[in-house]
Amino acid sequence: MLSTHQSHYHLLRMTEIGRLFWAHTLVVLSGSLVGVFVPIYLLKLGYSFTDVLMFLTLLQAFSFVLQIPVIQGVTRLGPHRMMGFGIVLQVVFFSLLVSLPTLHWPLWLPALSWALYRTAYWPAFHINFSRAEHQHNATKEIGSIQAMVTLMKGIAPAIGGLIAGMFGIHWIYGVAIGMSVIAALPLLKPEERPYRFPPSRRRFNFAKVRLDLLANAANAMTTGAESTVWPILVFLLLETYQGVGLLSSVVALASISTALYVGARTKRRGPRHFMSEGVTLSSFADVLRLAAQNSGHVFGINLFTGVGNSLYYTPFFSRYYQHAGEESRVEYVTGMEMASMLGTLVIFTAMWAASFHFAIRETLLIGIALAVPANFLIRRIR
Repeated sequence: MLSTHQSHYHLLRMTEIGRLFWAHTLVVLSGSLVGVFVPIYLLKLGYSFTDVLMFLTLLQAFSFVLQIPVIQGVTRLGPHRMMGFGIVLQVVFFSLLVSLPTLHWPLWLPALSWALYRTAYWPAFHINFSRAEHQHNATKEIGSIQAMVTLMKGIAPAIGGLIAGMFGIHWIYGVAIGMSVIAALPLLKPEERPYRFPPSRRRFNFAKVRLDLLANAANAMTTGAESTVWPILVFLLLETYQGVGLLSSVVALASISTALYVGARTKRRGPRHFMSEGVTLSSFADVLRLAAQNSGHVFGINLFTGVGNSLYYTPFFSRYYQHAGEESRVEYVTGMEMASMLGTLVIFTAMWAASFHFAIRETLLIGIALAVPANFLIRRIR
């Protein structure tokens, strides 16, 4: 059991952290089934590479603009319900994607629905977790959750790739929609007290948290390059959903044990030690991506990525949640999420502009190259 703090809501007789863990695991699993394939799916439908990059740019822009209005819902509905409604919005996004070939939605519409899911779900998740774990050191719990989430992320692309290759990608969307509905059930009706005050800029100390914002923007840049840009490049090399999915799953092999190891030993060796090693390995993996030519290269690079990300992830988010508890929580998390959106907006905007002048591969390499220096800014978090 990850927490002894008992919840008033017992749909599945879970503690607060247990409910979050259950829902988050399913959300990550359903999202990872299709997430890595979304740009590839759009390319296979006949959209141009520039159109796909515009879709990704609009996603980040919508997310940034909508974050402050959407976060107001936390004070009215509570963070649990906001997570639940965020998952419902993910179902809308999946439904728009699966019906795209027949109903021909404008691409800004699924981008908008994905942005609404992100702005509702992820800040509420961070608020919930930091609030529940504020009373004690969360490093070990974060390591355990990271290990399970990494397992889900690892399994999902392989399963998704195999299903897409054998039966068609529409089957994946059906499975993802079902998982998302199940994940939302424990979260939509919890008994929780709303926040007394609505979010306010006056409670956000920018000068104090500016390094945290910079670090989270850099983390988003590297994550965007690894989880969105890199799979497109891998698809150009392998040309199959199965190949992209199976090689994306290699990250899990290296990440699970590393996440547990870091969670158990951070107090002994200090978070800065693991964070420094992790960002160095992640940066090295990004450099190697620039020269990748075959599946063997992809396998080795993904292995490096799994180890590097797990080394810095646990201490990074332990500090994130610690600082969220020390600051005004809602305002701090909102600022951190908006910083992450700006980080990914930089990469996709630059790639969109480059796509008018460079071929697809060169444009993808530009996005990955931008992530290399960003890795070293991650350890700037206080």
